[in-house]
Amino acid sequence: MPVGSLLHVKLPRSRNSTLTKVLHRGSLPGAQIQKGKNVSTKDKSLIIVVLVLVCVAVIIWGHHRLELLLLVAFLAPLTVIHVGSMALVSTCCWGIAIERLSIFYGGPLCRFNVRGIPIEIGYLPIGGSITFRRYDDGTTSNDGFRNYDHFHPWQRLVIILSGPSLLLLLGCALIGSKSLVETVQRFYPTFVAGTMSPGSDGVSTLAAYLSLLEHGNYQIAFGLLAVVLAVLNLLPLPTMNGGEALMELTQMLNRRRFAPKMVVALRVVSIVIHCVIAAAWAFSLILLLFFH
Repeated sequence: MPVGSLLHVKLPRSRNSTLTKVLHRGSLPGAQIQKGKNVSTKDKSLIIVVLVLVCVAVIIWGHHRLELLLLVAFLAPLTVIHVGSMALVSTCCWGIAIERLSIFYGGPLCRFNVRGIPIEIGYLPIGGSITFRRYDDGTTSNDGFRNYDHFHPWQRLVIILSGPSLLLLLGCALIGSKSLVETVQRFYPTFVAGTMSPGSDGVSTLAAYLSLLEHGNYQIAFGLLAVVLAVLNLLPLPTMNGGEALMELTQMLNRRRFAPKMVVALRVVSIVIHCVIAAAWAFSLILLLFFH
């Protein structure tokens, strides 16, 4: 199942933009343009019940139970490395303010601060996100942190690419440069085939990876997953590292920023594509767990 990390920059409110108002109200799940409402106790209870039922179903009827648990265990540190590296580069190198750093999705399971950075741990181990703070009037905050938008595009580009770059370096150290190149070359054709044919290609791709865990090849499996997450996040989709990097490069060449309305529209389209991809690979995982 594709797992990515989203990069968010809080957009300015526009009274004339209906779409921006909708996004600021948090009506689109996953958009996360700014802080949404806290998950209620009832919603948290419902999420926990659903997760428990899913776990029980996998334990009783599912296959590859141990391998699935190991996959989730591998995703946790890789998500922290990916999102955490962007946070470290932005704050330590240039003092950019961070509104929220989210590890996993599904609503906050717990919240805490690390050196002034609000961190949330979610229920669903399927990625993470980082939201940079900005000020509509161009001022600097009293805490010494600065506006993300006031930095040169190449600086923002370094921040965006720091996460995937670190994952690629980790993958290279674990599986070797030759295997890394082969994995990158095969990734996109395999990913597209699995998305278009989740019942056959998607299942076979997931089965091949879980077989590594089944046979105890943990180092190779962890390294491959790091490379896959890095390359996946370099897809040219807004909110993904690749899409955000492409936007920064375009702005650098044109020497002007995208209009806020265009940024919002691009991110909405990206969210729809995310949902389609996630649904396809979730279907492949269900077929593999319960019918193969």
